[in-house]
Amino acid sequence: MRILVIDDDVTLLWSLCSTLRRWGSEVDAATGARAGVRMLSNRSYDMILLDYRMPDHDGVWFLHNAIIPKETGVILMSGYVDPRALSELRDLGVGDILEKPFSEAELQDRLHKESVESTWRQHAERKQTGKEQVRREKVHAAHVDDTNGRSHHFGAAAPHAA
Repeated sequence: MRILVIDDDVTLLWSLCSTLRRWGSEVDAATGARAGVRMLSNRSYDMILLDYRMPDHDGVWFLHNAIIPKETGVILMSGYVDPRALSELRDLGVGDILEKPFSEAELQDRLHKESVESTWRQHAERKQTGKEQVRREKVHAAHVDDTNGRSHHFGAAAPHAA
């Protein structure tokens, strides 16, 4: 799993990266939201661990300014999240919130949970895209043949009656 960790607390950042690498993940670290946006623009990640409060910009700023692929899971890490902000955070793509301080077991559990949910979202999206494609093909096929069974070429001029 490729993970981007964004946190201004260098000690926590180092500890998280060390733990995640020990678990077999490929990990990149950013010490602020702006650096995280730059890193995300150059590379894709399976998961983002994002601190909520940072001195340069907060996690919400990151979510508004980063281009995060739908298949990338986002876990927000924070000691305190305003309950009124939770719905906005979910709308911006946060899948889960991990309250600081947290244990390695909690981190592992949340990563697993978010990874599974991300996989299900991707599967559902592919399935929906497939259904839409089948619908388009059926509609196209229904409109291609006229009542006499003759094929029409859309975009070409209609034949003139003599």
